[in-house]
Amino acid sequence: FKLKIMAQNISLKRSYFFVTLAVIGWGLSTTFVELGLPYIQAQPFLAIRFIVATLIITPFIFATRKNEIIALFKSRWIYSIAIFETVGLITQYIAQKTVSAGLTALISMMFILILPYLSYMFLSEQFKKNHGLSIVLGFIGVFFIVSEGEISNLGRGDSIGIFILLITAVAYAFYQ
Repeated sequence: FKLKIMAQNISLKRSYFFVTLAVIGWGLSTTFVELGLPYIQAQPFLAIRFIVATLIITPFIFATRKNEIIALFKSRWIYSIAIFETVGLITQYIAQKTVSAGLTALISMMFILILPYLSYMFLSEQFKKNHGLSIVLGFIGVFFIVSEGEISNLGRGDSIGIFILLITAVAYAFYQ
């Protein structure tokens, strides 16, 4: 019994370690993209990123979960999910040519504010008052950060990049 509890604790610690590693990697990704974009266009950069990741990760996945992967590719939903993720990534990389890494992360993460609304619309999930309030406050906060409190700042040069990042956020919301 004691060994089982110890194994669960090790498994839990290991899980937290990998979740933490993923969060750190995801959090730093916009910074690394910003460092690379001056030297390579967005589309080849994105292609190289995923080709390398595919070559490294695919053998491990197929070695451990081959049947699950094959079943996954038979699902029609996997392809629409892939399209939304692709649109999100491409628009994020294009926009990041004109918008800072921090602002890119902030606006693209707005999918978290969009997701409850989509869940209500398409999955008939319950939408509570606190969900609506959170979404409104989140959008107000993003507005003030993006505009720096001045509506006239929305017309500056990176407005197109910000608009493209809003498309990114919507695509990520559908991807989730």
